[in-house]
Amino acid sequence: MDVQQIHEALIETNSHSISLVFSDLSVGRVERGYSPFTVQDDQTEAGTL
Repeated sequence: MDVQQIHEALIETNSHSISLVFSDLSVGRVERGYSPFTVQDDQTEAGTL
């Protein structure tokens, strides 16, 4: 019988409580400056004041 470990991360703030449950989690180190999600500042003339 294959047994998987279950991990839980609980984040509690003043107004929210978030529980994340993982059954297959891999955590690794990344180099300084790594940014997988970036947002470009694409302002057009209509979007500026």
